[in-house]
Amino acid sequence: MFGNSLKKIEKLAQKQNAEKLIEFVHDKHPQTRLAAIDALGQCKDEAAYNALIALVHDPDAGVRAHTILALKVMGDPKARVHIEHQKTLEKDADVLAAIHEALQVLHTRD
Repeated sequence: MFGNSLKKIEKLAQKQNAEKLIEFVHDKHPQTRLAAIDALGQCKDEAAYNALIALVHDPDAGVRAHTILALKVMGDPKARVHIEHQKTLEKDADVLAAIHEALQVLHTRD
């Protein structure tokens, strides 16, 4: 069953189906959650963006790191302010590294 979820996520990512991917974000399997978050970063719509922004402050450091990197992949400069705010709160070294990486890519529009 677990492997089936990952295959579904892969197909949904190819189709850019953010609505269905969002359903996997709160799965009980951590790998499924992270795969869904990564896949949402490939979607370029508002639903995917909003779902990711909501996860920037998740209690799980792995979720936060994947979320921030997914926002980097998405490339929407609006995410910068949310990531900068998380930087002021963050204590986890892996998440801080993801924040640093994302902020190098996400530039504000002039």
